[in-house]
Amino acid sequence: MSTELAWAAGFFDGEGHSNYYQGTLLVKISQNHTDVLDRFQRAVGVGTVAGPYSNGRNPNPKYQFSAFGKNAERIMGALRPYLSSVKSAQWDAAVAKRDNKRTAGIGHNGGPCLTTS
Repeated sequence: MSTELAWAAGFFDGEGHSNYYQGTLLVKISQNHTDVLDRFQRAVGVGTVAGPYSNGRNPNPKYQFSAFGKNAERIMGALRPYLSSVKSAQWDAAVAKRDNKRTAGIGHNGGPCLTTS
């Protein structure tokens, strides 16, 4: 593992989260500054850094790294062997939720999952 990927795994373990939301797997990290998010993006090779965002409660702007779908899977595939059991379990729960929805035939918008032959 490269030094930068090791750093990214540690950073994500402390600051990031993964989930299944509105039909897609996602990986996100929020910070007050972009420098560490930009470094994370370079280390994992995918994703987007966006912002600043204001939530009204905090005077400091927030920036966010995000990756969805296949890009989220790529990140977690690279980082997972080095993550804590908490972050691994969080990813497993997101994947299970996605798989359960697929098995149940529920699409990303809550309606039926349409397939063609």
